[in-house]
Amino acid sequence: MAKKSAGILLYRFAGKLKVLLVHPGGPFFRNKDKGSWTVPKGEVMTGEQPFEAALLMV
Repeated sequence: MAKKSAGILLYRFAGKLKVLLVHPGGPFFRNKDKGSWTVPKGEVMTGEQPFEAALLMV
């Protein structure tokens, strides 16, 4: 079964829109800096709601 993840797009607007992006880790993303950005995510565990998993990453 495929792993499921949930994320939240964090932003602020203070005259200009700013969003928070993160660089994925692990061996697959080593030396892949260009275009490898995503929103912060957390893995959804059994019995956990996706929103709860996303909040744990914040």
